[in-house]
Amino acid sequence: VAVLTIVLALFGEMVRPATHAATAAFATPSSMQQSLGLTRLAVNLGMMIGPVIGGFLAAWSYQALFIIDGATSFIAAAIVLLALRESPRSTEPADGTQARIASPWSDGGFVVVMLLSLLTALVFFQIQSTYMFYLDHQYGFAEKIIGLVLAPNTLVIVLVEMVFLRWLAQFDRLKVIAIGAFLIGAGFAMVPLGRGVVYAIGCVLVWTLGEMLCLSPLSAWVADRAPPEARGRFL
Repeated sequence: VAVLTIVLALFGEMVRPATHAATAAFATPSSMQQSLGLTRLAVNLGMMIGPVIGGFLAAWSYQALFIIDGATSFIAAAIVLLALRESPRSTEPADGTQARIASPWSDGGFVVVMLLSLLTALVFFQIQSTYMFYLDHQYGFAEKIIGLVLAPNTLVIVLVEMVFLRWLAQFDRLKVIAIGAFLIGAGFAMVPLGRGVVYAIGCVLVWTLGEMLCLSPLSAWVADRAPPEARGRFL
């Protein structure tokens, strides 16, 4: 199980940069941020619907859950291979950057942003580990209450993010990303300062706002900065 979990994580996470690179290749420079945001919206919609379907399947048969889960991945792969025959357009960076950089590591500004993104990710991805344990042990929340507390995250993203990204397009992208990273940190830093379901949901809404300000604009910034032929490596 441990070995297969590593294999699953390796191939599962391989999808992220490839999907972003493919989306960027089909998008125009003016629609880059919204196109990547729409991809993220699809992921969050799946995160909202998937656990509900998975819960029903698990109650019926865990074996069926894994078989159906794997089958949907095969179906997605078949659609990509058979339906997406159109060649993507070649896009130039929206910010006017024309230099062709052989390696992401040779772009000093990109490396700095990547390291800062690592620090942000160290906070943000606590949601998948210590965050829920903290709500259990310190807040005394049962599993169903934790699910209720986290639900506004995907709900707000699905309902609001695309309109929000259109509005954000008028602002400097790196400044928007910086504010988003700050709000992610603030939303998590607030957690030990209060108690109760309403307060916990408030914390979730703070880092959800930060997530919307940070993640899609960051992917768009990277896609714009990278030479089209090296987008996959940069992402």
